[in-house]
Amino acid sequence: MGQLTLPSFGVIYIDTPLLIYNAIHAATALSVNCNQFLTNDKGFRNVPSLPIIILSEVLES
Repeated sequence: MGQLTLPSFGVIYIDTPLLIYNAIHAATALSVNCNQFLTNDKGFRNVPSLPIIILSEVLES
């Protein structure tokens, strides 16, 4: 299992427009090799290698 580290969270928080709690969510998902991240927040698209699914876009199709 991956480990959430301050540098991984810090890089996401500094390099993206995400709020602090969303950066923690993203870093946690990446640290455990999440294969699908379900959200309605399109800001998560700015996190490289986070496999996001935008719920509202799925419901529209």
